[in-house]
Amino acid sequence: MARAGHYGSGMVTPGKPDDVATFWRRDKASPTGAPGSLGMGVGDRPQVLPRLTSLRAFAALMVFAYHLNANDVLHIPRVINVGYTGVAFFFVLSGFVLTWSTSTSMPKLTFWRNRFARIWPATAVSTIVALLLPIPGLHGENIAGVVLQFLLLQAWVPNVSVALAANGLTWSLSCEAAFYAALPFVLPILIRAPRRKRFALALVYFAAASTVVAVIAFKQPGVTWENVAYFNPALRFGEFLLGVVAALEVRDGYRMSARVAAMLVAVSLIALAATRAYPLPNALLTPLFLAVIVMAAQWDLRRPTGLLTSRPLVYAGGVSFCFYLVHQMTMVNIARWVGHGGAEVALLSFVASCVAAVALHHVVELPFQRLIRGRKSAAASIATHLESNLGTDV
Repeated sequence: MARAGHYGSGMVTPGKPDDVATFWRRDKASPTGAPGSLGMGVGDRPQVLPRLTSLRAFAALMVFAYHLNANDVLHIPRVINVGYTGVAFFFVLSGFVLTWSTSTSMPKLTFWRNRFARIWPATAVSTIVALLLPIPGLHGENIAGVVLQFLLLQAWVPNVSVALAANGLTWSLSCEAAFYAALPFVLPILIRAPRRKRFALALVYFAAASTVVAVIAFKQPGVTWENVAYFNPALRFGEFLLGVVAALEVRDGYRMSARVAAMLVAVSLIALAATRAYPLPNALLTPLFLAVIVMAAQWDLRRPTGLLTSRPLVYAGGVSFCFYLVHQMTMVNIARWVGHGGAEVALLSFVASCVAAVALHHVVELPFQRLIRGRKSAAASIATHLESNLGTDV
């Protein structure tokens, strides 16, 4: 049974494939133990995956389009009604790329410091800006919500006035913070576990969480439980966990076939056609998102050139985190300033959000990453370089 060796060592213990081979096959073009099979580049540094960075931009656009509808700025096709699932894509992607780019030899405190540097400064600044705008948030300036927002704990409270206070979009960063807290403990366990067991663990956790969400979506026991199904980090962790396990498979030299990827896409689309009971589409589309992420990563390993590897798209993916943070507050305030919605307001909101995202990225996000990690740290500079190319997380 194939087992991963030291994470970041570029080696795999060879063995007989198990039942997981139904979904994953070893890439014969990359021999077991070769750096290419594990995604490891020169000096045991992870090979960059530019397509995953570019895909972040499209996921951010899904959420942007959804909020155009939700905030009555522009009514567009019904398919955008599930645009909020772009966040589920981010969660799967975050699990995949963090696993791909992080060594278990990294001390836990260093990992957490790097994660703090990655998301907190831009999140905090966006919250402060939201509080200064005429419309600070869809649910006002709830004091408890604002305090918990700075602590990245608001998603644990099943109350929209708290979870969505000020810059409401930061609820997803509260989930990410929980994932970051868990990963240094979960990842070594998954690496040591047999492939079949870690695969089963991820599926069982995701299925259990999805079952809870489905019961809430169909039974509709009340808005509090609906908020639990959408915001609660424990229920959203399954999406992240699938990304983690998928990354371990790819790093160990296994590949998802096009047939399996097509099957996952078909299952998601058929399920979505059957029901859109909120917020169940997050779970229903996760197999599709997983297939897209894994196939894009595999394509990067084989052919690191193409449209999704172009500099403009990779840059757009690089600033997508900041775009996500600013887009809703931008559109609701522009709509109020103009006095109506429409295509021109949507376009103006998009352009203004892009400008604000670029500013936040270069003035806050990147400088504070360097400051917190240490300007003279070689590891910090390598990590910053990798994250700008990999799109490490939301």
